[in-house]
Order: sequence, then C-alpha cells, then structure tokens
Amino acid sequence: MSIEFHVTPARRLVEIRLRGSDHFEAYLGLIQAIEASPGYGEHFDALVDLRALELDDIATNDVKGLAGVHREHAGPVPSRWALVTGEDAVFGVVRMFEAFMGDSPREFRAFRSLADGLAWLGLAPGDLALVELDATR
Repeated sequence: MSIEFHVTPARRLVEIRLRGSDHFEAYLGLIQAIEASPGYGEHFDALVDLRALELDDIATNDVKGLAGVHREHAGPVPSRWALVTGEDAVFGVVRMFEAFMGDSPREFRAFRSLADGLAWLGLAPGDLALVELDATR
C-alpha cells in the first residue's frame, strides 16, 4: 500500500491519499505519523482520498479496531474527516466505519466524489496540497 499525507496547519487540514492494497497495520502507523507532524492538532479536519484503494479481505473486527483507534486519538474539539471512495466495496466499508464511530467528536462521512467531500469540509480545490483532482474518479 502507498500512503501519503500532508498537514497544513494554516488550514487546520490533513490530506491523506491511500493507494494499492489495504493493510490495517499500515493505517495505524499513518495515524501515529500524522500526530507526530509539526503543527498538527487533533482538532484538524481531514480529506482522505481512497479512490485508488484496492480492498482486500477486511474483517468487521478490523473496522471496529480502526474506529477504536480514532476514538482514542480524537480530542474533545470536533473535527470532520471526509472519506472519498470510488469502489462500491470500499464505500460500504467506509459506511460501516461511520456507524462504528457513532457520537465521537471526530465525525466521518463517506463521499463518492471529491467535490462533495470538499464541499462538506468547506474547502475549494485550490486549498489542497496533495490530493490530485481527478474528475474521472
């Protein structure tokens, strides 16, 4: 799996792009790397680009575990995480993840288009430093 992220403190934004086959452990390492980034705050919003993610067998317990990690790392100040997917299978897993997050201050929402995810976060395409604007996905 290829994972990239960029933290923009001035916008209180984390951009994340995942490509290739999913690996639960790699994503856990990503959360730690983001938190160690200079200028990062637990109240930052995030745009997570999953459009090129290939979903291997993922167990419901993995999704629950990931939700638990996010609950542990979410601060008391609300934040929004837009998860942009392309594949139906990935969208379904992300919707399950949303349900597991419940009433956490870190709110997650699945989107099928980058434009919709950006709108929910109150961002424009020019606000992004990392995520590629690909209208075909």
